[in-house]
Amino acid sequence: MDVANEFQGLVECPGNKGPMVEKFQSVAGATPFGQPYCVGYVIYCADQVDLELGTKHCLKRTLGSVALWEGAPDYSRTLRPYEPKAGMIVVWRIYKGGKPTWAGHVGIILEVFADGSMETIEANTSNPHLEERIERDGEGVNLKIRRWDRDMGRFKLMGFIDPWAKQEEI
Repeated sequence: MDVANEFQGLVECPGNKGPMVEKFQSVAGATPFGQPYCVGYVIYCADQVDLELGTKHCLKRTLGSVALWEGAPDYSRTLRPYEPKAGMIVVWRIYKGGKPTWAGHVGIILEVFADGSMETIEANTSNPHLEERIERDGEGVNLKIRRWDRDMGRFKLMGFIDPWAKQEEI
């Protein structure tokens, strides 16, 4: 979470570009640049934690939110109604016409509150606390207050990933 907070307020160059944005994209295997980078940001942060602590996260190298979810080991994924914990990755999926798409959005949970909300830090999103709806193509890295106990319009909560879960812990 400390690593994630280092980038709070980062603003991209128009079109999902800029030195750090491209670094986030590259760790997830993005070419060419200009792709959405919320997942790349999460992977970059997890990589930095691994370097600092000598750990190994279980996150798949992808830019896709749904692919991140599906690539995570079963033991690392938590579905509703279980409550999230700080440090977990929250994953939403976009629905269009009531049908799931391959698009979505992710964030890192910083704090969970008793009222069913959580503070997240997310990349490729709009200004902090600007609105409750999810903006998946915003201008930077911002803090958000989100609800984990309900869906948000066309964004449906897939669940939570613990990047450092061990199979025997679940």
